[in-house]
Amino acid sequence: VDTMLMFCACLGLLLPLVSSSHASFNVNVDLAKITNIIIPNAWDTIIGWDLGSLSSSLSHEWVSSAYPFLARYQFFTATGGCYTGFPNCTETRDLLVNPRNASSGYNFVPLLQAVDNALKIGLLPYIVTGNVPVSFSANPKIGAFGVNVNPPP
Repeated sequence: VDTMLMFCACLGLLLPLVSSSHASFNVNVDLAKITNIIIPNAWDTIIGWDLGSLSSSLSHEWVSSAYPFLARYQFFTATGGCYTGFPNCTETRDLLVNPRNASSGYNFVPLLQAVDNALKIGLLPYIVTGNVPVSFSANPKIGAFGVNVNPPP
């Protein structure tokens, strides 16, 4: 295992040099000599950008057989940042009763349904917060990932 770690560390240091100097080199690794290595699951999370993207028609059995490595579903834009009708917005992500009015109250039903869908298929839901609903900003601006990037006043 130490040899493999050293190889990866050296490769990480050498790759920038190769790309900048246009040099080439060969690396030979005899995988037959590497034993008892357990490769952990590094990709156990699926990310959803839209609360409606996780279908309620999926079954736990199908997901666990087709994607046995999945353990989590991350709702990446759970706190909004855009609504259909606002310039440059293509989806409604804000959880307000009326996305144009910050004081209209919250509508958590879409988020709760999405979380329920994740739980039904055996995935642990993660709710990512941080996006600012459009009506909370004095000068909202849709930026990266199609969400409001300006803070509240």
